[in-house]
Amino acid sequence: MNQSATPNWLQENEGDVAASGTATIDGLEDSESGNNDDNDGSSSSKKESSSRFSCSCAGRGLIIVSSLILLALFAYSASTQSNDIDGIYWIVYYSCCAAIPAVFLVYYMCCFPPIALYILTAAVAIWSIVYIVISSLKLKDTPTTGGATGAGDNANQTLRQEYIFELAGASIGLTSSLFHACMAKYCVKKNNKEE
Repeated sequence: MNQSATPNWLQENEGDVAASGTATIDGLEDSESGNNDDNDGSSSSKKESSSRFSCSCAGRGLIIVSSLILLALFAYSASTQSNDIDGIYWIVYYSCCAAIPAVFLVYYMCCFPPIALYILTAAVAIWSIVYIVISSLKLKDTPTTGGATGAGDNANQTLRQEYIFELAGASIGLTSSLFHACMAKYCVKKNNKEE
């Protein structure tokens, strides 16, 4: 009796894989040679589609949860900007930032044209970069003991802290737009059948 550390199911398939070029795991078959009987090029399209990146079930859940968290964060941020001097600009900005995960979730769950998502993410990314530059310049010109005047959201907040929060909000908006654009482009795989 020959007993080794290799399980029986692996020992049985080692010779089969080397001989035929085909590996069978739990009823699934992966062939190196492909289907040579099809002359219409469908085997090459199958290889291309299988080589594309697709998300696992855990990855899908993580994408949905992160989009919902960003949606809630931006909706909350838009609702708290009413006391700012330039609050209307930030309300519109955060509303557009909240629209990105909402549009992405609609695109991810059902049919929606991805071009709308790409246009929205491009616009918010450019807008975010502008706000990052403006907030950085304001932060640079504000003394570290900046007074509380102009900090509309919180009475105990200094102007410098307000600019730090604006910079952080614009940075999160930029990150969200780039994240959702990349997820829509590379991770979400829609079934487009060529007929």
